[in-house]
Amino acid sequence: MNKLIVAGCSFSDYSKVDRVYGEFLADKLGLGYIHQGSGCGSNYRIWRVIGNLIKDGTITDKDLLIIQYTSLERREFWSHREGSINVDKTVNLNEQYQYGGSLLKYKSYSSQWQKYQEEKDFLNLFETYFSSTEYESDWFVLMNMFFQSFLLKHNIKTIFLETMYMNDLPQYGMLDEFKPFYLNWKKI
Repeated sequence: MNKLIVAGCSFSDYSKVDRVYGEFLADKLGLGYIHQGSGCGSNYRIWRVIGNLIKDGTITDKDLLIIQYTSLERREFWSHREGSINVDKTVNLNEQYQYGGSLLKYKSYSSQWQKYQEEKDFLNLFETYFSSTEYESDWFVLMNMFFQSFLLKHNIKTIFLETMYMNDLPQYGMLDEFKPFYLNWKKI
């Protein structure tokens, strides 16, 4: 193996820590490290970022990937506004998008952190009228299966790490090929 890549939310990011578990593990395994944890991150962000890193050859079959899914309601939305919003030095609620604008990281009550009224209004409307746990669960099962199939096609060695953000992950469509590589954080 050449590199360890960790993708997840604040649980895998520099939220209130100076060094993340991915760095410790990469050092123990003698691997390079690619950090893709992101405070207020979403599963959609994981699929987008990791999918692009595989597509462009940054992640190969010689690497090890750890996926730490987060809660189902989280999303990201593109905004024409550029700039980022930082809660503190570790949590970036919005991030610059490489093709212009920025990505709003949505989770419950994230509208209160936005700088611009139209972004606050949009996220409030989404949360109040356009969000459903059952709908998000249906989408997650489908997208997770697509993502796992993509990982298998590219022979990416992957560990799925369950945390408090995603209880009982296997019920959400773990393919048989990945069941041996599912870890519950509490049992490690």
